[in-house]
Amino acid sequence: MNRKRHGFTLTELLIAITILSLVLAGAYSTFYSFSKSIKASLNHLDQSMELQYAFESMHKSIRGISQVHQTTANTFEFTTTKLDGSTERIQYRYDPNKDLFYRKSITNGTERELLKGVSGAKFTYYDRFGKETGTQIDINAAKLEVTSEREGIGGDLSVDTETALITFRNRTL
Repeated sequence: MNRKRHGFTLTELLIAITILSLVLAGAYSTFYSFSKSIKASLNHLDQSMELQYAFESMHKSIRGISQVHQTTANTFEFTTTKLDGSTERIQYRYDPNKDLFYRKSITNGTERELLKGVSGAKFTYYDRFGKETGTQIDINAAKLEVTSEREGIGGDLSVDTETALITFRNRTL
């Protein structure tokens, strides 16, 4: 009974398949975790870029304020003078029911969403001495604080708060 061996036994095949399955399961879980963290990072980058664009847009229009019309914690309406001498009446407002921050041009009647996923926004107004004020004629600077929530790695919520303090170029009293 001197037979030559021409393959693997059933036991050897089952052990090889089990080891291969464990390696593939580990590789899959690593790839899944990596792709999920990349997706969360890209979402955070998108939100950060949207927030940066919104702040730059607001900063550009708010710097040229010539007249303030409405000031509340959620709404800021003003007339701005552009460098070419033209004026535009603009309103920035936060809608807590929709978690959106809007920019509305009252001059030409257009409105657009500036930021999505905003969980809080607050304007604070300052006079030329740096003290908080609610008197429209005294306002010389505005601070905007925007809070947004995003899904982080592992499904947890991550809360980001960005703040910008803008001094008005045309409001020196």
